[in-house]
Amino acid sequence: MNEEQTLFELEGSDIKRIKRKRLGRLICACVLAAVLLINAVFGIIIYKKTAYIDLTRAKYEEMSGFYTFSDSLAAVMDTEVIPSIDAINSQRADEGLDALRVEIIFCRDADLLEKEENTKMVHHTARELESRYPDHFEIIYTDVQRYPASVQKYKVTSATTILPTDVIISFGTEFNVHGLVSFYTMDTDTGEVWAYNGEKKFASTILSLTRADSPVCALTVNHGEGLFRTVDGKAVVKEEYSTFIDVIKAAGYKVTFIDLERDEIPENCRMIICFAPTTDFKAFGSLGETGVSEISKLDKYLDGARSFFYVCDTTTPELKNLEEYLSEWGIQPTRVQTQSGLEENYSLIDEQNSTGDNGALLIGKYVTAGYGASITADLRASSYPPAVAFGSSTALSPSENYTKTFITPDDGSERSVIYSYYNNGVSRTMYDIFTANSTAYAKVGGEVYEHASDNNLFRLLTLTEELKQVQEDNYSLANLSSYVLGASSTEFFKNEFLNSAAYGNSDVLLAALRATSTETVPVNLEFKVFDGGEINETVYAMTNKAGIIAALCLTPVSLLAIVGISVCVRRKYL
Repeated sequence: MNEEQTLFELEGSDIKRIKRKRLGRLICACVLAAVLLINAVFGIIIYKKTAYIDLTRAKYEEMSGFYTFSDSLAAVMDTEVIPSIDAINSQRADEGLDALRVEIIFCRDADLLEKEENTKMVHHTARELESRYPDHFEIIYTDVQRYPASVQKYKVTSATTILPTDVIISFGTEFNVHGLVSFYTMDTDTGEVWAYNGEKKFASTILSLTRADSPVCALTVNHGEGLFRTVDGKAVVKEEYSTFIDVIKAAGYKVTFIDLERDEIPENCRMIICFAPTTDFKAFGSLGETGVSEISKLDKYLDGARSFFYVCDTTTPELKNLEEYLSEWGIQPTRVQTQSGLEENYSLIDEQNSTGDNGALLIGKYVTAGYGASITADLRASSYPPAVAFGSSTALSPSENYTKTFITPDDGSERSVIYSYYNNGVSRTMYDIFTANSTAYAKVGGEVYEHASDNNLFRLLTLTEELKQVQEDNYSLANLSSYVLGASSTEFFKNEFLNSAAYGNSDVLLAALRATSTETVPVNLEFKVFDGGEINETVYAMTNKAGIIAALCLTPVSLLAIVGISVCVRRKYL
């Protein structure tokens, strides 16, 4: 009996030990699951509630942090944007349609946006908008490299490039695609980024998408422009330039035609395009029957924050009134007098950097410094910047009264040139966007007239800015500048190049139109100024609410960890 009783007790002890082991394993599994679950919940909470602060110098301490949502932006949203969206959705509801939200589409995954400082800033501004106004804003993430079709509807042409760093802001059928550089402010001389301007960019874009009337782009029709043909006495855009009109619309404009001598310029006109004119503008001393000076009207128009785009080519005749006015903006078509006494334009040839047999279809050279370079910054940042074609191109020369200055970027990249002018309080600077390569040469009258060199490159696409800024606060200015663009090739704008995946013409045109759109920007939205021209060291800092939540979450995690250790110790000695 004693042996049987002892054996029974031992067997009972083994059974209890087995049960304890099973219970220990169960507790360990539960602890592990609980820790993983709480960590996941904690991560989500911190992801949603985390704010950032910037370690700026003392004089910036009163400014908002880089990633915070300023009171000024909240005021714009609350007083202008949200009421506009609500009004549109109220009308849609009356028509039985679903409500719309502003979609902010990032072209790469959220974790990749967080890894880079420049994309993280933009990402957090967008997340603040979505967090504060969940009924009006929605963030969408896609991967354009793996799923290029996901952004196909936001491409103007099949050749338009949407990069992983681009941000698409969409409302209903309206949208804008912004390159990463557009959310920052650059030094116009060195091309160096010195401030984050994302709040302004988001606010101005959203306002433009949700307002009733789009800005107008007016195409001049009364000077024999090469853009048109006449049908029943009316100007009609030639078929080979139809995509050009689509790109203008995609840049956010409503397109209209204008006779500058007889028509009033619309109040909301932000861009006038004069495309390869063959007759001169009216000016004092050569007025037409109406007695209106088109040059004076154009000059008054550019007194505001507006833009003018002049396009010429090898066949554009001398137009003294218009060219004299353009020279005030630093732009002059390059022409010389032939032996027969005729004024003839340069015709550019480059056998080494061109496509085709005769070298007349030039491949432009990207400029890498100055404000003009900022227009192509996103394209140049890609692994293989697309070629940009300029066919049958003449050259643009700087005006004699503009001062030449060389710019050498700090990063050691190739230097470039700007031309500046200052007189009677008017400050203008001409920047190159594209030039021909140093292998190009100019022909006049069928003969070689001039060869390019590294210090004398023929200009193909230029931008002149008249700087007009209004002080908003101690640290930021509202840009109310006027712009004049000059292009030396009409073929640049033809469908065969804008629609071609082999060329970046459509991307360049879109970027140039958007950069000079002079969109209405809400005032009092602060720049986030970088200390010393570089991104300040930034640190994660939880908000008070997030800190409390974190403490509450960390406490059970610590307790569970203790329980887990205790269980492991007990199992070891069972």
